[in-house]
Amino acid sequence: MERSRPPLVPVDELPAEQVALLAWLQTRPSLRDVGMITWTDGLDSGHQAFDAQLRYQSGEDYPVQLAMVMWGDGAKPDGDRLQRGIALTRQAAALTEGTLLKVGPLSI
Repeated sequence: MERSRPPLVPVDELPAEQVALLAWLQTRPSLRDVGMITWTDGLDSGHQAFDAQLRYQSGEDYPVQLAMVMWGDGAKPDGDRLQRGIALTRQAAALTEGTLLKVGPLSI
């Protein structure tokens, strides 16, 4: 089954509201992790990571196969896609300079 992998769009091609939301999401560690898993392995894995975060916050264990991606022990990610995701995050974070929004250092 083919994974769903829509292209990542440069930050200057996104509506300002989406850039602001991306920057805000990066201030929330659990949502930042969902974004990172989505960039490394596509939307299906991102949905699984979001569900896993909700279950984790309810006291369940986080699935090892998803955690391995965050540890760098999982399957090799699509490097180009991951680099574009990191670039997008850095660009969004840079736009928060001088605002009250503080993007975490692990995001960039």
